[in-house]
Amino acid sequence: MLITPDEYAKQRGVSGRAVRKAIAAGRLVQGAFRDGGRWKIDPAVADQEWQRNTAPQFQRENKGGGRAKGEGGRPPRAPAAAVSAAGDAPMPKVPSQAQAAAVRTMYQARLLELDLKERQAQLVPKAEVDRVWFEEGRRVRDAIRRTPQQMIGDIARAVGGMNQEQRAEVLLILERHLVKTLEGLAGAD
Repeated sequence: MLITPDEYAKQRGVSGRAVRKAIAAGRLVQGAFRDGGRWKIDPAVADQEWQRNTAPQFQRENKGGGRAKGEGGRPPRAPAAAVSAAGDAPMPKVPSQAQAAAVRTMYQARLLELDLKERQAQLVPKAEVDRVWFEEGRRVRDAIRRTPQQMIGDIARAVGGMNQEQRAEVLLILERHLVKTLEGLAGAD
């Protein structure tokens, strides 16, 4: 059933002016159309568009600026959460201009704080930290890989001597286990 903008305004608990503004602003497109020069509203479609396209703080304003009244003089029930055009997921709540400005100010303050800390050398660029960690990791790896060569003489004395073939076999075993351990550490993030 099609109704007039004023009837729809009464049904929504807002002023007729608010409905006409919503039409003019393009917030009601599919739910409002001209019929013989007069606006007609399809309430079911218009309700979805109103929820989706009107900021929450403006959804129930009337001419007096007070809270709109529903049946029996009581405030109307809060409408169900707006859903996307596909009807499957709730639409995100649109922040007010004041909320957006507050968020913007907060992020600007954080950026200024980070900039100050960087200038005071309390922060270091990530690329520099990555480079230092890489160089230190390489230094540790090389030291560990040299360890079997440094140990083989002590091992040979501890077992009462080894020939060249035995020394080579022990070195391979030590190196294999150390490389396996280092590769495991390199893969652990």
